[in-house]
Amino acid sequence: MELTGKQKSFLRSLGQTIKPTIMIGKMGVTDNTLLSIRNGFNTKELLKIKVQDGCEDTEEVVSEKVEEGTGSTTVQIVGHTILLFKRDHKNPKIELP
Repeated sequence: MELTGKQKSFLRSLGQTIKPTIMIGKMGVTDNTLLSIRNGFNTKELLKIKVQDGCEDTEEVVSEKVEEGTGSTTVQIVGHTILLFKRDHKNPKIELP
């Protein structure tokens, strides 16, 4: 899903209030990590992921792997934090502008 600049800006403003729920460690993006992220998207449309210092992959690589594994879209990468969005087509909670 391709987001417009206005939509990304809106999602970034919502993302400021949430805390990272998934931590990516030295193992990088594993099947269990992707499962945890998919489960997170079962209840929320916007998730924050924290890439810890021991991870060998860059935040951009982690973001690409997560996008491919979950069908989500990266909204923003700031430092070691990635903000992801995945639309819930059955029960959307976030109304994009």
